[in-house]
Amino acid sequence: GVIAGETVLGRSGSLIFSASPDLAEEALVGGASSALTNDRGETYLTYDGGPVIKLFRGVEPGINPDLELRRFLTDRTSFGGLTSTSGSIEYRSGDTWTLGVVQPPLDASDTAWNRFADLCVRWMAEVGSIEAPDEPAGGDWASCDPIVDSLPEPRLVAEAQELAVRLGRVTADLHLALGSFSEDPDI
Repeated sequence: GVIAGETVLGRSGSLIFSASPDLAEEALVGGASSALTNDRGETYLTYDGGPVIKLFRGVEPGINPDLELRRFLTDRTSFGGLTSTSGSIEYRSGDTWTLGVVQPPLDASDTAWNRFADLCVRWMAEVGSIEAPDEPAGGDWASCDPIVDSLPEPRLVAEAQELAVRLGRVTADLHLALGSFSEDPDI
């Protein structure tokens, strides 16, 4: 299976399971498993809080860009803002077809987007009954003093600002990592 790095030979090609050394042999053995599909149509096989297999849809010949970028960022850069890749599932028959990747479990509620959306919902719930400020003369909001400090519920606004700053830093680090090896024309 995935853990052992096995190859299953078929009539027309081979199914290849690769695993990183940090993936425990018992991680995908026993226990309950389930298949989940998120709102973006991505399907995940989960194993009792252990690793997750992300299956790709619309599989095409070649290495899937998700796997290719993961390998590049983890093997050739020091970028730390990516969940590790613990393995992959590929089909080889002349071409290589990436079917999925194995990764640690990801708490979907703890993504930056979900945390930011939660802050927005909480802020709207707090300020929903507060009357909006009058529009400035001429309608030019840019000519006004910054309103962040005068916004209701500044604690929630400050949390959103901190999250935006962290997201900006990770995005900048990602761009630096992607640009760090210009001799690779595929990246």
